[in-house]
Amino acid sequence: MRFQSIIISLSLLFTASANASDSVTFRNVIKGHQAQVETFAISDDGKTLVTGGWDNTVRIYECDSMGNWEFIKDFRRHFGAITTLTISPDKKYFVSGSKDNTFNMVEMVTGNIVFTGRDQNRPVTDVFFTEDGNFLFTSCEDGYVFIYKMDDMLFAVSKPTKVRVGSPVYDIDLSIRRGNIFVCTRGNELLEINTKGAVVKRYVAHTAQVNSMAISPDKSVIATSGDDKRVYLWNSKTGDTIASLTGHDWKVNHVSFSPDGRFLISAGNKGKVVVWSMDSMKMVQEFTPIGNNARKAIFTSDMKEILVATLQNGPLYGLSVYNSAFAYLPKEEKKKEKKSEN
Repeated sequence: MRFQSIIISLSLLFTASANASDSVTFRNVIKGHQAQVETFAISDDGKTLVTGGWDNTVRIYECDSMGNWEFIKDFRRHFGAITTLTISPDKKYFVSGSKDNTFNMVEMVTGNIVFTGRDQNRPVTDVFFTEDGNFLFTSCEDGYVFIYKMDDMLFAVSKPTKVRVGSPVYDIDLSIRRGNIFVCTRGNELLEINTKGAVVKRYVAHTAQVNSMAISPDKSVIATSGDDKRVYLWNSKTGDTIASLTGHDWKVNHVSFSPDGRFLISAGNKGKVVVWSMDSMKMVQEFTPIGNNARKAIFTSDMKEILVATLQNGPLYGLSVYNSAFAYLPKEEKKKEKKSEN
């Protein structure tokens, strides 16, 4: 009985601390870049990390047995800042987009360039692989989305499908509707387009440029962020606005969902990072990381850490790592309305 009481007491203590305001605590900075860090990507298994910055360099890290990120190698083949990164589902390649108007697909083990995309006329803003790894999507400030076949790139053949959007594109993702693409544009809208560039649906609420979007793990909710200091939540099937989330002081650069879909994390200028509950649609945590401009923030796959890229000044150029208690927070109980008896 005494042992059981101790266990219960410890459980109550942990639950109380997990619900406290210190659910996020600073851990360390992954140093190594010689200039500000703009972006990063983590492999699907959560074991490999690539970071990119204004030193035109991509750095590769592996997670060791103690949960620390160990530096493996760097890659210096761009002539402009690294703007976006992604890792292929099989972890054989990473792709880096740059302000030098190109992207490189690089073999992870050897560091050899497999393919260089030179079809873009302005900085590359986003890159991602489809889940099966057969296609690479890229977006650009020149107002186009490009779709590359992996088989073509492996044979150094450049025959992308070119989709005209008409205004600079800052973020892209596949729609839940087969064959369509979501694009964030300067035109204050999230657009859903087909592969011929025709607009299928408009998501209109922001009053300034839309910078980022994310789709919840269960595909039911879309989140967007913009220069109007707001985060909007949308019903992915109907396109209706679910909520407008306020709390940022300036532009919101990035949004992403937690792996379990229970939280949304947003990163903005002036350094603020905010964690929102998807149950209550309310802010549950905010913190200011090192630096004055948070470019990107995501949970790791186990949700025990939050990684934040900020444009901080030296000498701590790098990626900030924060311990997270959100993986342990109990699910919020929603009030159920009692059905009226006829």
